[in-house]
Amino acid sequence: MASKNAKASSREIKPRVSSVQKKMRRQQIFMAVVGIILVLTMVLALVMK
Repeated sequence: MASKNAKASSREIKPRVSSVQKKMRRQQIFMAVVGIILVLTMVLALVMK
């Protein structure tokens, strides 16, 4: 029982995300999207030839 209560309380506490971390996360998502678009355009270019 005690372990369940400890897990529930630790789950409620969320780590604070700093503005730098948010900025880095946004940049990672942006770079991933750009990478996917580049790969798709390369594949399309190969298919169209």
